[in-house]
Amino acid sequence: MPNARGFDIAGLAYGGEYETANGTGHGAFVTLDKLNVGPIAFVAIPASVNRTAMHSSLLGMAFLKRLKSFEFSRDKLVLRY
Repeated sequence: MPNARGFDIAGLAYGGEYETANGTGHGAFVTLDKLNVGPIAFVAIPASVNRTAMHSSLLGMAFLKRLKSFEFSRDKLVLRY
């Protein structure tokens, strides 16, 4: 059964392990065809689908490391590309 992003979540292999602030998480490795954040667009972004119910998606280092820089300024994340 596909989710909103087109992945068959029941058919994914959740073999990846991640250390987070909440402990170890498990995820399935996927590749996003395209990821847009405002005017910034990248293709073929490695990502993961985790088994934990979440309120929103996380923007990970696979995206952030492609930027020129990023920083937190007060309550905003500033992206430079």
